[in-house]
Amino acid sequence: MSMCCVTFLLCLFTYIEHFCRSFTPLDAHIKALKDEEIAIALAGAPTKKSRAADEVEDGGKKRKAKSKASQGVEKLKKANRSGMAKISTFFQQK
Repeated sequence: MSMCCVTFLLCLFTYIEHFCRSFTPLDAHIKALKDEEIAIALAGAPTKKSRAADEVEDGGKKRKAKSKASQGVEKLKKANRSGMAKISTFFQQK
């Protein structure tokens, strides 16, 4: 190889070495930005609601939050039940 090629290769390797070192802080900064973006996305993401979230602590006792009654129960509340026999009468011994 000629002296010109050796000098060129030496300069090229020096340039590449300097180029790779100079972007290390930039790479670290970009990685930090991506990590921050991921953390923000996870904080705003909807989460699954667990059963424990439905339970309300009251004086050390855990109670489930009241659930909405079904349509049938709501209709029975409005119905006129006067004169109707109680259900327990059907299960008594004869």
